[in-house]
Amino acid sequence: MFQIRPAQPTDKDALMRLYHILSSHYEDKPKALDEALSVTNTFIFVGELERNIVATATLSIRGVPSAGLVGYIDDVVTGPEFRGRGFGHSLIEYCLNQAREKNCIRAELTSRQSRETANRLYLKMGFKLRETNNYVLKF
Repeated sequence: MFQIRPAQPTDKDALMRLYHILSSHYEDKPKALDEALSVTNTFIFVGELERNIVATATLSIRGVPSAGLVGYIDDVVTGPEFRGRGFGHSLIEYCLNQAREKNCIRAELTSRQSRETANRLYLKMGFKLRETNNYVLKF
């Protein structure tokens, strides 16, 4: 049976394996993962099947002065051999429920256009594609 729980520090290896699936450019960053696990408004969830971590998603909550609390969903990934079984959908629903419980006014996520299946899932779940530019500045 598929179960969702908060990630623990002992899950780092499994999480990093999943992050490699999410992006071919991912490099293991155990320190960054430790930091994310310790931030009070960041919640990393794992999906387990028969005690094996097969999927993950992260919810971060940020206070936006012009709007209120907003939930940001990142790093949603399911192992290829476990896709098509609703695990990603379940994890996103779990994140959305957590965001609602924490009084978020909305949830947002981004996804590369090349992730066609994931993008269809987000639309099916009620997410709307926003007409916006997304910028990044790396330090």
